[in-house]
Amino acid sequence: MTGSSLRRAAASMGSAAFLLPWGVTVPDRVFPPRMRYAVQASRSGPGPSLNIVFRAMSRLHRDHTTDGPPPFRYTLPMTRVVLHELPGAKRAGVLVRLIETLYREGKRMVVWVADEGRRQILDDYLWTFRQLSFVPHVSWGSGMESPVEPVVLVGEAVNPGSATVLVVGDELPPMEWAGEFDEIHDLVPSGPAGEARTAAWRETGWTIA
Repeated sequence: MTGSSLRRAAASMGSAAFLLPWGVTVPDRVFPPRMRYAVQASRSGPGPSLNIVFRAMSRLHRDHTTDGPPPFRYTLPMTRVVLHELPGAKRAGVLVRLIETLYREGKRMVVWVADEGRRQILDDYLWTFRQLSFVPHVSWGSGMESPVEPVVLVGEAVNPGSATVLVVGDELPPMEWAGEFDEIHDLVPSGPAGEARTAAWRETGWTIA
């Protein structure tokens, strides 16, 4: 099984376990950057063997065995999508409060706002929405250094601060990029637009909360 097929399988199933042969080097590009490898040497059966096992939600998806030395085990986390109800059309106020809540919980995040005008409004709002407090953040652009702020506003598919949380501020982001985060938060309006947005997240196969 090639690296690209392993990655496609991982993306489709979210949580998975891969048993790979002893001494095999897997290129970093095979797996999304968010995946943290838990490496464990193991042996299966009475003799050396290679098991490639895909598991999601405690269900066996694929089990292929060939001759070979003891394998390594790689355990991959599943992306979790949290959908928040958006009452009315005033997205900015709800979005700022969500960002503040996540910041108070100690999370580092990327906030995806594709529209430059909306991103500038959000940038200003995060400085002024409370008189006695603010959320430290930066609106990131190409060529800037890696940010130290816990909240990074972006209009392109980048994660310059190595955040684990993605907050969706307007249109849906590129899903392949979104899958690199451990946790995603999105605001879902009522009506057909909200139903279509929810359906798009469900099609990813990730955990929906």
